[in-house]
Amino acid sequence: MQFWPKKHKPQYAANETATNGVLLLGDSHCRSFFNHPLLGPFVDGNGVERKLYCHKIRGASMTGFGRRKSSLALRSTTHRLVKKYRNYCSHTVYAFGQVDVELGLYYRWLQNTETFDPHILFEEIIDKYLQTILSFRTKTTPIIKGINQTVLESHKTSVHYVSQILSKSDTTKTNSPELQKLLEIYPSYAARKTISDDFNHMLKAKSEQNGIRYFDLNSQLVDPKTNSVYYAYRPAGTGHHVVDSMKIRQIYKQGLAQALFN
Repeated sequence: MQFWPKKHKPQYAANETATNGVLLLGDSHCRSFFNHPLLGPFVDGNGVERKLYCHKIRGASMTGFGRRKSSLALRSTTHRLVKKYRNYCSHTVYAFGQVDVELGLYYRWLQNTETFDPHILFEEIIDKYLQTILSFRTKTTPIIKGINQTVLESHKTSVHYVSQILSKSDTTKTNSPELQKLLEIYPSYAARKTISDDFNHMLKAKSEQNGIRYFDLNSQLVDPKTNSVYYAYRPAGTGHHVVDSMKIRQIYKQGLAQALFN
């Protein structure tokens, strides 16, 4: 897989056409879409070899699509990239939402005097997300990727991790009001798994209602007996990403190939 920096104009061979390329835009969880030489070329579900152009935008949220101005300028950044590759890619894959579900939701709960139904937030950000994607003027076909099931199991460890991310600090004072409130409102592991599933269910339904193809990778990442990510794919330390291993990259590659199958 090749990654083209913002100021680098990609060069294409004379025989390359729009059907060769697939543009993939996502947050840091899309890192495993980057190909690896040992896995060979990327071939879609129709047996066609394609080139992948991946842009990972760390910390990017689905919420950013609904704002004309944001710290990451996500709306304008993604629009610029879609326009840049529209003559070389037949599909654009959007892989956002993990940040909103595992971090943004709890940030909003901390800012409110009481917690609210996650569906209220999901309804709002998913609608704006899809509306923005459909508003991009491009002939490329959009595809939506759902989020991965959470790997954050331990309640105390997960709270400290989320608190550090939200406070943008390496350490969190154990007696801070924010941490104490988060300890009280942060849901159980079972509840958070349900929240992730509900988010994907809503995202899939709304995507298909708008004629947009949807896929996620949880059928390969999650043990159906427990609805939990297999231990082999979880990090040993803190963090809310699945491990970035050769096996995971193969799963991502195969999932994307199937999503492109016509």
